[in-house]
Amino acid sequence: MKENKYISAINQLLDYTDEFCISNMDKMHEYSMKGDRDFALEVDVAIEGYIKDFIKKNFPDIPVLGEETEWSVTQNRMPELFWVIDPIDGTVNYSKKIPEFGTCIALVKEGKPCACGISFPLLRERYNALKNNGAFLNGKQIKVSNNDQLRDSVIGYGDFAVKENFRLKNKLRIGLLADLANCVQRVRMPGSAALQLAWLASGRIDLSVTLSNSAWDVQSGILLVTEAGGKVFDYDGSEHSLNSLFTIASNNDIIKNKIKELIENNMNRLNYKQSLCASDESAVDKETKTTAC
Repeated sequence: MKENKYISAINQLLDYTDEFCISNMDKMHEYSMKGDRDFALEVDVAIEGYIKDFIKKNFPDIPVLGEETEWSVTQNRMPELFWVIDPIDGTVNYSKKIPEFGTCIALVKEGKPCACGISFPLLRERYNALKNNGAFLNGKQIKVSNNDQLRDSVIGYGDFAVKENFRLKNKLRIGLLADLANCVQRVRMPGSAALQLAWLASGRIDLSVTLSNSAWDVQSGILLVTEAGGKVFDYDGSEHSLNSLFTIASNNDIIKNKIKELIENNMNRLNYKQSLCASDESAVDKETKTTAC
């Protein structure tokens, strides 16, 4: 892979976080609740703090967006250049010693990721991508699969919703999942959006469906997929952005068009966007409300 100061810094940080995650896995974890059935471990907070300190020292002019100390960011209100980090994507997996978890670091320029790294220490897999220079797994270039049949596809499917509006959001997830179960080869739910996108980029699965769009969860994986030849888009097929409602990724346009139709049919059946905006629950997350309403 091409040498680059950002990729070098990302990999230096991932070396540290790999060791830190593994060395702390067997300890009793303190956690803080972030909402209904959503929590952060002290390990999440410690890793995010370390990464931010490193970036502040080495790239003092570039701000950082992190999951545990987030600030609002949309396509229309953001710095030209900023870092996005998820200290542990798959926190629940980590807390249960399930190996599908990892640290995600991406550099975003003008709303699009331009350099990234994701490391899954127990899987011994390190993914990197640099805009216009390809995607790599453990130093070897990767590409999406060439399957173009939905019935032959293995799908990565995102978690069910917790926190605000979870009942409405899960109606959509369950309805779409039922449709996919009737027309695809297999469905996999790893509990990590980043891992789904990494698997798609490496040709292990053919489609990734995440019915949410949190920058720290997906920006690194988005760059992996696009650099590996895949497509990343919103529910209506439009190009993915920080303002997108969902994060859908496929290996080609044929499967993209098929999943787009299934998602839109389920959304229309539920009157989803209008119901989300009209909900009596006033604490709708800012990203979803900005996009949906």
